[in-house]
Amino acid sequence: MLEVVLVQSGDAQATEAQRAQWSSEPAFVFSMAAAAVGLGNLWRFPYMVGENGGGAFILAYLIALVTVAVPIMMLEVGAGRLAQGSVVGTFRHVNRLGTVYGWFVVLLTVAITSYYLVITGWTLGYAVSALQMAVEPFDEFTVGYNSLWYFFAVTIL
Repeated sequence: MLEVVLVQSGDAQATEAQRAQWSSEPAFVFSMAAAAVGLGNLWRFPYMVGENGGGAFILAYLIALVTVAVPIMMLEVGAGRLAQGSVVGTFRHVNRLGTVYGWFVVLLTVAITSYYLVITGWTLGYAVSALQMAVEPFDEFTVGYNSLWYFFAVTIL
């Protein structure tokens, strides 16, 4: 289980304010990997490999991962550690207009979370339908207001 614990800052210059830290390094690494990979990549990856040349695609994917994705993630983590604040505060440290970028990231995160909540709602609703032995085709299952109701159900949970 991943958990965030509150610890006191040990720096002599720091105030006695508490800040959240990861309980262990593996918990942080797994959390970052889950955020970076995302559900869409897991669904599309086998299809993309098959459509784009198999091993050659995997080689190009790994090169892009090592040369682009990992350095950008390291920059993001480093900026967050250095600023010791929120996304908006971190961007504010970078540039006077960075607050706008920070809020854009927050809004983008809300949009992505909404997308995942809809998919989670579909999964939950389909599982309940399967347990009731009333499984419909997926196209009929997601038509109309069903997606909206499943979204609200998962949001409330």
